[in-house]
Amino acid sequence: MKLSTIFPDEQLVYHMTEAGTWIGQFDLSQDAIVYDGNLYHSLCAFARAHSGKPSSGWRECLVEYNGEIIQAVELKHILHFHSE
Repeated sequence: MKLSTIFPDEQLVYHMTEAGTWIGQFDLSQDAIVYDGNLYHSLCAFARAHSGKPSSGWRECLVEYNGEIIQAVELKHILHFHSE
């Protein structure tokens, strides 16, 4: 699934580990999350780069929606529900 079908341009994407938090920003023109000059074309790639191990980016990454911080997978479900 293309991230552009879920995220608006400049959407902040958070991934937290015991070592700290990465805050990436979605770039619509590149259909990628940008963090520290690197492009990540999936949530899993972003989470895996931060944690150094296989990751479920949809469950591990957080995003802001309507003023709340939620799991990216929840946003995917919300937007799918509203599109029906």
